[in-house]
Amino acid sequence: MHIIIVGSGRTGKHVIESAINDRQDVYVIEKNKEAADWVATHYDCIVINADATNIETLREAKADRADAIIVTTNDDAVNSLVILLAKQLGVNRLVSSVNNEDHISVFENLGIDTVESPYRLNGRYLYRAVQGANVKEFWIWVMGLKY
Repeated sequence: MHIIIVGSGRTGKHVIESAINDRQDVYVIEKNKEAADWVATHYDCIVINADATNIETLREAKADRADAIIVTTNDDAVNSLVILLAKQLGVNRLVSSVNNEDHISVFENLGIDTVESPYRLNGRYLYRAVQGANVKEFWIWVMGLKY
């Protein structure tokens, strides 16, 4: 699968790593030169050091043949513009992070397939971690052992 990932910050790095581990064809667009250089030296992917809000940058990343784009910058205005440009170029699957949760409904109205706040996801995950027994408590219960 040909995936374009925009942004290589805290969220973007995890997305890049996951996509590469799944052996996807990954193009990363990163505006910051130092961050782009870091990704290029640490991951086996194509890195484009440019502004993703420029449609030519998306064309360079072969957006017209991309199966998906995942936008992870910390600027919701940038994320929404990149998604609209990708949609215009015919990218099949549109995925975006949103930093201000008040913007989620706006992003959903843009026709984005998946919109999520990394903070909301993390909060839900951490809350679920405290529900039910953890592994150690489970085995103690199963084995009838005491702490």
